[in-house]
Amino acid sequence: MKLGLILTNDWELFGDGSGDYFEIQHKPLYSLLDCVESHGAKLTVMAEIGQQWGHRSLGEDQPWARDVAENWDQAMRDVIRRQSDVQLHIHIQWLDSVFESEWKLRTNNISIADLSEDRIGCILRFGKTYLDNLLQPVDPEYECIAFRAGAFALQPSRVVVEKLIEAGFLCDTSVTKGLYNENLYDFRSAYSSCIPWEADPEDICTSTSRSSLFEFPIYSYGAVDSAAIRRAFGDWTYYRFTLGAAPSDTDRRWFEEKRRISYERYPKTRHLELLNDNPLRNIKKNRRIPLRWLASKIIGRRPVMLDYDGLHPELFVRCLEKAFSHPHVALYQNTDTVIPIVALGHIKNMHDTGNLSRILELAKARLGDNLTFLKLRDAVRYWKALTAQQTTSQTAKA
Repeated sequence: MKLGLILTNDWELFGDGSGDYFEIQHKPLYSLLDCVESHGAKLTVMAEIGQQWGHRSLGEDQPWARDVAENWDQAMRDVIRRQSDVQLHIHIQWLDSVFESEWKLRTNNISIADLSEDRIGCILRFGKTYLDNLLQPVDPEYECIAFRAGAFALQPSRVVVEKLIEAGFLCDTSVTKGLYNENLYDFRSAYSSCIPWEADPEDICTSTSRSSLFEFPIYSYGAVDSAAIRRAFGDWTYYRFTLGAAPSDTDRRWFEEKRRISYERYPKTRHLELLNDNPLRNIKKNRRIPLRWLASKIIGRRPVMLDYDGLHPELFVRCLEKAFSHPHVALYQNTDTVIPIVALGHIKNMHDTGNLSRILELAKARLGDNLTFLKLRDAVRYWKALTAQQTTSQTAKA
């Protein structure tokens, strides 16, 4: 048994439509491709297509927008030519966007599940068709079969799962076990933190044997957590004691530079960071603090998402190694099965490829022959075939 690492990247502008396409998407993508190829890995670009539709429409009158849209298409063709992968990602706030000296997105709608059934189906079909028509001339075997929801928001999931299946998708990869946001998603009850499952038509977090759609979760490790201690001592110090994963001086410098550049590119980052850094931010003055909530901030569990833009190399690889002891993975010990493990990154958060390069170098050194690299499209087809084989074998035994 070995792990098949799938390096996905949400390829997009900032959530309010801001950002220079060429600075934060186009040029960094080619650097990212160079990086993964130098380590023998593959990249799966989760192409945010809402912005492309916005630029295509605006490009009918504005040459600069047409230039962005044409370069977007060319970049996706180049990804396929270079033997990596492209799959579908949609932030629905782009759907009714307008440009008035800057993009104005409809941020009152974040979750695809909030749209009408007909519009969900139309968007998914159109997104799949756009990528198929764009990329099949480059590779006749290419097919858009996987989807990731913008902001991971697709609950309640019944209609979304139904429309994904109707449109011909085989996979969703929006879920991270343990991840919770009161307004966007609740993945605390997800079937697994690492192993793909056949998604129940009623609830994408539930496993079933009667679905043609697989959920490929973004891998997470459920670490013991204390928001209060992390706030007092910092994440790096906390993870040094909980996972034995301390950043090097090189790592610290990389993250300091990442933070500095993110403030320049997207000034809202600092404001949001300060809000997210305060575990008491949702408690209003004179409001009674729930003891259970307060206790969870002192000690609880936190999903550490396998994010190669957010974790330093030692922490990333420690989390990856933890997958071998996961009960779902242990079932495949002493077999030649490749376990798909989905990692995540965001091109807009990456000022250079130094962190990812060190991650891949360390992962190969530590895991050796127990690690390989997969494109999402290949992993989905592999796991679908493996599941069918297992089902046939179980039926024969019965």
